[in-house]
Amino acid sequence: FRHMLPILTQFLSPTPRSEPTAKAPVLAQARCGPIDADAGTWAIGLRLLPDHPALNCRPPVRFHFVLDNSGSMGQGTVRARDCFAELVGLADGPCSLTLFANQAHLVGSEFRAPAAMRATK
Repeated sequence: FRHMLPILTQFLSPTPRSEPTAKAPVLAQARCGPIDADAGTWAIGLRLLPDHPALNCRPPVRFHFVLDNSGSMGQGTVRARDCFAELVGLADGPCSLTLFANQAHLVGSEFRAPAAMRATK
């Protein structure tokens, strides 16, 4: 991993360094660890810090979920709704949910927290 540090440092810096003594702001953190040491498989994790330009220029994210409520999915409907609810936490605007069986029904259009969507019936 140490041989990759110069490459990662260059990749994570917002602008190329013009002077060797200039200190670039820390905008991301990287970590590396073995997944399967015997096979030589490693994973690199990258976390962008709040001031990273990629986070400041992120387009708005909203979801509209449409869920089959006809009963054909059994308990899968509840599990799917709970999975959708987790995605609400990633959105930066209100999300909505429509259930359908014989007809479509808008359950809500202002979900901003996972718990709010999970509480729907």
